[in-house]
Amino acid sequence: MNSVRNRLFPMVKQSYSKIELPSRYIHSSLSCSAGQEWRRKRGLPSNPNAYGPLTDLPDYTFIDGRRTPAGSGKLKRALVQQELAGKIMKLSSEIDFAVERKKQLDIENENRRQSILDRKLKQKGENLSRSTSYNRNSDF
Repeated sequence: MNSVRNRLFPMVKQSYSKIELPSRYIHSSLSCSAGQEWRRKRGLPSNPNAYGPLTDLPDYTFIDGRRTPAGSGKLKRALVQQELAGKIMKLSSEIDFAVERKKQLDIENENRRQSILDRKLKQKGENLSRSTSYNRNSDF
């Protein structure tokens, strides 16, 4: 049993039922992102297959000018884009509704506050006598 294990895993040592790996087989650095940093610095997409002429253009063209049928990948991307556009339109209309509703509630609150102030009892005295004396003088 040990000889089979030693042939299959020569770098693994077994001591007292523990498996020890030599430190040279343990990596502590981050994994390489296959050129993502290089693409990012040049303004390219992180995934080279996301868009571009190789992805967006047809694989072949007809000599007589007929349109080539859309590929399955292009149809899938179009459906995803259509779903995203629908979600964007729905969320945009919800935001517009919320903004209009907020304006309407602010106007209603202002009107309610103004009606409460209008129904409030007025102060008697000098302010009232000025307004009535002005009105009396204007009648004559």
